[in-house]
Amino acid sequence: MFNRKTVLNFAALLLQCCALGAMCVQRERVLQTGETVYMRTAPVDPRDLFRGDYVRLNYDVSTIQSELTSEGESEQLQKSKQRVYLTYTVDDRNVMVPEKLTLEKPAGNRFIRGYTSKHWWQSSVSVSYGIEKYFMQQGKGLELERGKSLKGVRIPLEMEVAVGRNNGITVLKGYRYAELGLNIDFPEKIKGEEKQAGKIKITLVNASQKPFAITTPADHYPFKLEFTSQRDKQENVRVKKKHTKPAAYQQKDIRIIKPQEIYVFTMDLGKPEYQLVRGGKDISWEDLKGWETARIVYMSPELEQVQDLEGAEHIWNGRIYSQTFTKYNIIN
Repeated sequence: MFNRKTVLNFAALLLQCCALGAMCVQRERVLQTGETVYMRTAPVDPRDLFRGDYVRLNYDVSTIQSELTSEGESEQLQKSKQRVYLTYTVDDRNVMVPEKLTLEKPAGNRFIRGYTSKHWWQSSVSVSYGIEKYFMQQGKGLELERGKSLKGVRIPLEMEVAVGRNNGITVLKGYRYAELGLNIDFPEKIKGEEKQAGKIKITLVNASQKPFAITTPADHYPFKLEFTSQRDKQENVRVKKKHTKPAAYQQKDIRIIKPQEIYVFTMDLGKPEYQLVRGGKDISWEDLKGWETARIVYMSPELEQVQDLEGAEHIWNGRIYSQTFTKYNIIN
């Protein structure tokens, strides 16, 4: 006869098997009935010796900036293992565009479910969605981790994801590469002399087989400077001038990039529109702390702003991020 300990162990094992079975059924249901979207990412690290090759993924929405959160939830969101919901829309290529991160399950919105992880940065929230590993056939993970580049610009990876319509659960389905890549470089180090910042060389590459148009007005409005890792919310660094969209674009602002070609220009961070401020006081790039990071974000114009201009039909719609960087160097 079975003793009590054996029965309890068997019951525990049975419950675990049932739980795993339920998870598999749930995931399969999401794959079959969920909405398909793409989440932009960059591969981080390959290989799992026990389960074959995989690529560890870090999504654009793995770090949510504080402006996409509710003020009353800020303290709770900085704690680890908090269940959260990210509402989103999609662009013309069905790539996810984040809208709001909240602790409350949304009603009637598109959303994905995730969990927070504790980190030092007060200006953003780290979130995992359960799809940070993409398993592949043996030998394929390292190839994907190396990624795809064109003319020295790395092309972002876009993961195909099924999203549960009522629960926000996400399941990976596949991947593709983005049509546009953005790279930054320092023609010279960002070092301030007499509070003069350096310059950033920006390279955009069209990795598709059709022409794309972007907008590049004189003030480079579509290219936003965004700080990503700051420890003290009260002492966050920001750009002093509010990022406001132009009333209208002109024909000279439209730039066509042919397939497989690049467009290169320079942003001068020493200009007044990029004046930095901390705690209400103007600062220079030299005043930044070595661990404070920033990135350049390209945001396409609203179509009604350019619809009457020649080449507007080629406008690339969406947003794309550069590598992060400090005042000393580019990180990734």
